[in-house]
This record gives sequence, structure tokens and C-alpha cells, in this order.
Amino acid sequence: MSRFAAERRHGAFALALALLPGVNILTLHAVMSDAVTMGRADVLPTYAGGILAAAFGVAFFAPLWGRLRLGTEGEFLLWRYRGAWAARLHAVRSALLGLVVLPLAMGMMLVPMRAVLVHLGGCSPAAANGLLAVLLLAGALANSFRQRMRMDRALGGLVLVLMLPLALLIVLRVAGPDAVPLSTTLPSLVGRPGVADLLLPLAVLWWFASIIDLPNMTGQKLLASRDPHAGVRGAVIGHAAMFLITGLFATLPLALGYHAGHGAYFAFLADVLGDGPWRWTLLLFYLASGAFLLLNTQHWAGALLHANLAAHHIPRLRSRRMAVPAMVLVAVIALTMHRVRGHAFDVIWDLLAITAGVGPVFILRWYLPRITAQVQLTAMVAAMVHAGLWHLAMGRPALVAALEGVAAAAGMSMAHLQVLAIGTATVLTAAVPYVLAGDADVAHGRQRLAELHGDRRDLPRRLLFALLLSALFAALTALPMVVAWAVR
Repeated sequence: MSRFAAERRHGAFALALALLPGVNILTLHAVMSDAVTMGRADVLPTYAGGILAAAFGVAFFAPLWGRLRLGTEGEFLLWRYRGAWAARLHAVRSALLGLVVLPLAMGMMLVPMRAVLVHLGGCSPAAANGLLAVLLLAGALANSFRQRMRMDRALGGLVLVLMLPLALLIVLRVAGPDAVPLSTTLPSLVGRPGVADLLLPLAVLWWFASIIDLPNMTGQKLLASRDPHAGVRGAVIGHAAMFLITGLFATLPLALGYHAGHGAYFAFLADVLGDGPWRWTLLLFYLASGAFLLLNTQHWAGALLHANLAAHHIPRLRSRRMAVPAMVLVAVIALTMHRVRGHAFDVIWDLLAITAGVGPVFILRWYLPRITAQVQLTAMVAAMVHAGLWHLAMGRPALVAALEGVAAAAGMSMAHLQVLAIGTATVLTAAVPYVLAGDADVAHGRQRLAELHGDRRDLPRRLLFALLLSALFAALTALPMVVAWAVR
């Protein structure tokens, strides 16, 4: 087993900063546009709460990851569990993530990128689809670690250069004579969040305990860096910039006075900005940010299929040449999914649903020795099966009417009921192998957890660390909006 960080140990603070999830800027705006124009503003608090929940989970589990000399979630599975079931879980997890979950997330990114090219770039829908396909093909060909780092620097540098004019645009708009009152725009963007909107993400998105395998692969880059201090500086500066940029994008609709009556958000941007430099600056900003996140997600999925699945489990495919076909396959699936699920918030609810029941398993495996490879594998497969059954049920009008009645009686939306139903069914299914866990598997789990935790009872300290780092995350993200309000 490869011990990625055996010679270069990083502190929990640096590891948590490096692994905090970069907010998908384009998806944030796609969700905003879809939710407002389609009367679904309730999804925005859920999305924002999910991002903070993910940040908390990363920060909470970073000290534990810091004690493990492991570089990926795949390595953790083979360390935490034993025997043939650990190998099966390793293979199935790679296949499910690489062929379903990550292409679904890529499809969610492709929706707003296509809208940006059409409305801000003036492309036809067919030309926009072609350009996105070319981008993904280029990403598949640039598959070495060095090439990925070069792309990161190029795209990240472009985003940082364009950050200043975007901030200037916001200041000019919020301080200008034609500024729209926040009382008009803010309610149409955030709606009226309920308790479920705020608590649901905290319950289901804490599964980011598997923090090493994130879409931007920053964990591997930090752990593989030859200079630990340079890796720490890159993590701190890069994520501070990402949070500030996210705040700028969250502030932009308010600065421009966007509300539900304006229709599609990206079409609104094109009308307001005209054909001047602001429009092209924003176009480049969106495309650079989207390409950075999209290509990193593609590389992550390709690595799961190539290194974790093919090279590790299929002897005939143990070849470096499999990396390109794997990423091409991921690109084809993602392009297909983005045509099937045409709205970003549909994908968000899909991702919430297929992870709701898996989340508790990801968390409890750090503490309960009876969480075996069979339990985690059952949860992951069951989540996909139950999600498929739910979508089949949605094709039957009588069943939909009955479920809508249940949701109305419980005071929740159909989306919330979907997450609750799939999550509960997944947990109940995984409870069977939990109860039937063998003595040898339980003994192995107890040994591994004792090795991991030892005598260090530092739960309160880790909890405080996670809260403080998540508060820093939220403060940096909110800073541009606070500045905009102060200027106004």
C-alpha cells in the first residue's frame, strides 16, 4: 500500500485548509437562476448550509487524517477494513463515484457553462455543446500530475487577475444612483428558509468525512508537495481567494438588482452589461472558474476509474494508456447527464438523496468497529438502488399524488421527502450487515480504531477547531457582501 504522506507530515490546520471544498461558483449561480425563475428559492439555504456542513466535516476529521499516513480515501478503505470485502468495496466505490456521482456533478457544472456561452458569449446551443465537449477532451489528454498543476496555475491566475474588475463592478453598482434596494432583491433570492432547509444539509452532507478525495484533488497535491511550507502557503492563499471570489459572485446579483421578474439570470446579465468590457470580463471569469472545477472533477473521476479500478482490480487493463479512455468515458457520461437533468437544483437534490443514507456510515466508521466493508458497500449500493426506485415511482401519477399528500401532511417539500425516504431506506438496508458483522471483521475494526484514536480524547478540541475554521470560511465568503452593503 502506498503511504502518500509518510515522509511529509502536515498539521491539521494546513490539511483542513487545503481540503475545504471549493465552492462551485458556476453552480451557485445556476442554482440561483433556476431557483428564482422557477419558484424554488427554498433550495438556496439548503445549498449554502450544505457547503458550511461540508466545511465543518472537513475541519472536524482533518486531525484524524493527519495521523494517518494515507493519501486517498481508497487507501483508507484498504487500511480500515480487511479481506476480500475491502477489495470489493474499493472497486465498487471507484465505479460508483467515477461513473455516476462525479459525472452527475460535472453535468451540474455544464448547465451554467452552457448558459454562459450562449447568453454572454453569443454562441448557439449546438456550438456551446461542441466547445464544452472539446474542453473535456482536452482535459482527458492532459492527464499527468505536472500538466494538471500547470492548468491549475493558469486558470487560477486568470481568475485572480479578473477578481479586481469584478469587485470594481460591484462597488460601482451598489454605490451608483440606480442601485436597487436590497429589500427588493434579497427576498427573491433566498426566499423564506425553514428549519428543514438549514438542518437537512447538516444531517446529510457531513459525509465529507472522506475528505481526501475531493474534486479539486488539493489533498493529494498538498500531501505530495516536496516543500511542506509551500504547500501550506498555497492552501491558505488559494482558499482565501476562493472564498472571496465566491462572495463576489454571491454579491453580484444583489449589486445588479436581479430578481425573479427578470427571468433567466445569465440572459439578464447579458442585457445589463451590454457588449462592453464588463461583459467579456465576466465571461472569462465564469469560464476560467468553471473550467478549473470541471477539469479537476474529470481528472478525479478518471483517476478513480484508471488507478483505483482498472489498474488495481483488472490485470488486463494495468496500463497507463487507460487514463485517457477513462476520462473520455467520464466526459461522455457527464455530457449525457447534463442533457437529462437540465436544472442545477435537480442535480443537487439527486446528490443529497444518494448520499443521505451513506453519510452516517462514513462518519460512524471512524468510531464503531461493527461498521465493516460489507456495511459501507451495502449503503453505497442501496442508495443508488433506492434512488432509482424513487425515480421510477415518480413516473406513476397515483403514487406521486400519494407521496405529495404525505409531504404536505409532514409540512415538507417533495424534495425533502425524497432525501428523507432514500436516506432512511439506505440506513435500514445497511443495518442488516451491521447486525450480522463477523467477529473477525469486528476485531479488525477495533484494532484499527484503537490505532487511530489511541488514548487521545480530543473530541472537544476537534469540535472547537472545526467550528472556528468553518466560521473563518463563512466570514471570508461573506466579506464582499458586507463591504457592498457598507458602501451602499
